[in-house]
Amino acid sequence: MKFLDVKTDYTFKKVIIEMQVLNYSDDIELIFVELPKFKKSFDEVDKSKSIQDKWIYFIKNAGSLEFQPKNWNSEFETAFTTINEANLSLSELELQHKRKERIYIQRSSIELVTQTGLDLGIKKGIEQAQEINIKKLQKNIKISYDEARKLLSE
Repeated sequence: MKFLDVKTDYTFKKVIIEMQVLNYSDDIELIFVELPKFKKSFDEVDKSKSIQDKWIYFIKNAGSLEFQPKNWNSEFETAFTTINEANLSLSELELQHKRKERIYIQRSSIELVTQTGLDLGIKKGIEQAQEINIKKLQKNIKISYDEARKLLSE
């Protein structure tokens, strides 16, 4: 009597069931990878344009990665954050979220102050330009300051 190889038969049956029951759109691609056989180095993966290579490398090496590559997609940022937070205690996680919140507030404040400064600078520049035009008009047609201002505001 021959026993079934549970791993092989189960995987095979699962794939058959998915093919028969679920209709995947063309946007979904199933990739089966044996991680020990994936031998590409970080430099090879980093230079590669293949998103699959990057995800496979990430999955295989997530526990040992010491930095987040800068030119990888933003989805990896979320994945790195999740990995970094996975081993934190509740109090450490709370502290990290408070730090992130503080940084977000600081950045937002800087952006707000910068925008306010720009708006104020533009407003002052417009006022100075109007002042120059009033004085030129006043000088050229020899009218009072108030009359020149009134003419330009109309």
